[in-house]
Amino acid sequence: MSKNQKLRLENRVALITGAGRGIGRAMAIQFAKEGANIIVADVDLEGGKGTTALVEELGRESLFIETDVSKSDDVQMMVANAYEAFERIDILVNNAGILPAGTSLVQLSEEVFDRCVAINLRGTFLCSKYVGKKMLRQKKIPGSSLRGKIINMSSVAGKEGWDLLSAYCATKFGVLGLTQAMAKEVAPRITVNAICPGIIKTSLWGYAEAKLDEVPKTMNINLLLKRIGTPEDVAPVAVFLASSESDYITGQALNVTGGIIFH
Repeated sequence: MSKNQKLRLENRVALITGAGRGIGRAMAIQFAKEGANIIVADVDLEGGKGTTALVEELGRESLFIETDVSKSDDVQMMVANAYEAFERIDILVNNAGILPAGTSLVQLSEEVFDRCVAINLRGTFLCSKYVGKKMLRQKKIPGSSLRGKIINMSSVAGKEGWDLLSAYCATKFGVLGLTQAMAKEVAPRITVNAICPGIIKTSLWGYAEAKLDEVPKTMNINLLLKRIGTPEDVAPVAVFLASSESDYITGQALNVTGGIIFH
């Protein structure tokens, strides 16, 4: 980057849940490279502190807050600590999520279903609720007409049902519905958009990398770009949605799937 090129997220404050590894960590690093200060929220103490250290190595401020997004008390404390440290949150990325092992609906336990809903959907709701309250009242982002941006992580499985992933699909479809409803409620002060990744090389899948490469064939998925995605494929899309370049976009779901779906 040239010395005269402006950083796209310069001095903005981003809170990213589930940022201790995978897509969340990649987003934290890419946001920091674009000038943002990062609040890392995760249940993984080691991973969260690791991401914080990586952000600080890039010359940006970072704060790790141990948070279980399914618990209201945790989320409210996270928000309070974040505002105490930075006085505002310009960008919220609801990235924390789990993917239960593939199981048929009739064999899926209620406990696994409930846990998936608690983290993937309830967590998105809680973080958006308590950060959103603050965002709506804070001053505008410098150089923008907006007071904040919310980015929700859905999935290709939030647009098409996948067999053996009923709990995950239910939550990710729910995230898209929540995204659209939120976008209508908080406009014109806040934009709310979603990202729908496809098959991405992260520990979320619970596969060894070699086995993950077999998933498209096993699940009869037509992967047009003929490779599994990486967290670094997703992070630039999040930067775009977090930046002023997307100020006129809200209520949308952007696919990052390598061509699995077109809608």
